[in-house]
Amino acid sequence: MRIKQQALGGFSKESDEAVLVRGKAVLLAMTDNPNFVTPEPALETVTEILDDYDQKLAMAKRRGSYLINQTNLDYTVLQLGFYWKQKVREKLRSMLTI
Repeated sequence: MRIKQQALGGFSKESDEAVLVRGKAVLLAMTDNPNFVTPEPALETVTEILDDYDQKLAMAKRRGSYLINQTNLDYTVLQLGFYWKQKVREKLRSMLTI
């Protein structure tokens, strides 16, 4: 049986700009980091989604535009969070068994 992880929180209370900054910070921290060799989703995917979100955010700031859809970015950043948490647990488990 496959267990689907579901986030208890999200970014719905944060501004669009704060979500973008958080996503870019996570991407920067994980890029070329030896502790995160094969993140899920791939960092290339995250980069594409962040770039798309950034462009749509800039367009939405123009008068009369309603293009922002935060759902895809929220989900992707949450996926990275689950991956990170799993890797931290693995490292901690290996350190405690020595």
